[in-house]
Amino acid sequence: MIKIICMSLTLLVVLLTVVAGATDLNGSCQIRFRGDSTLHGFSGVASCEPFTFQELDGQGTELMFQDGSVRVAVKRMDTDNDSRDASMFKMFDADHFPFIIGHFPQFNPQHLMARIQSEKRLPFDLTIRDVTNNVNATLKNINLAGKQLSFTAEFPVSLASFNLEPPGVLGIIRVADEVQVSVEVTIESAALAAP
Repeated sequence: MIKIICMSLTLLVVLLTVVAGATDLNGSCQIRFRGDSTLHGFSGVASCEPFTFQELDGQGTELMFQDGSVRVAVKRMDTDNDSRDASMFKMFDADHFPFIIGHFPQFNPQHLMARIQSEKRLPFDLTIRDVTNNVNATLKNINLAGKQLSFTAEFPVSLASFNLEPPGVLGIIRVADEVQVSVEVTIESAALAAP
């Protein structure tokens, strides 16, 4: 009997956890970046850490998600060239600032969906090292299927605007100031489905 009660309580806790987290917004992203230098262009890849935005309590009848961040580990960025990667990590001061962070203010998912589909833009704050700038990403390939949203966010990053010294070799080869970033985003949440 005690065993049945314990199993029932465990099942109840699991069910409550699932119900409580049912409207959480979970996501992942894959990043590609490319830039130029005085010698040739380069490209690289990275991934953001899986992220979760949770529903805010006490917001009346309107569903709202909390402020949230998406983090990219600097030392997991890869240009397929160890020497170039080492220069990139040094530029980002990865030992002191291990993450590049995108921050999103609290939002209503239905309002966000309407904005994404009409304006095809997504504003957010981007922090590199100790500098934060506002970014307005252009969205492409927007696809909402049931509870899953996917899109590509594209935006340029000026190294100078983040007080970054572009890497170089022997003072001759220099990386150009602007790097193009493309982020493939997948988000899943019951809150994204049409009401």
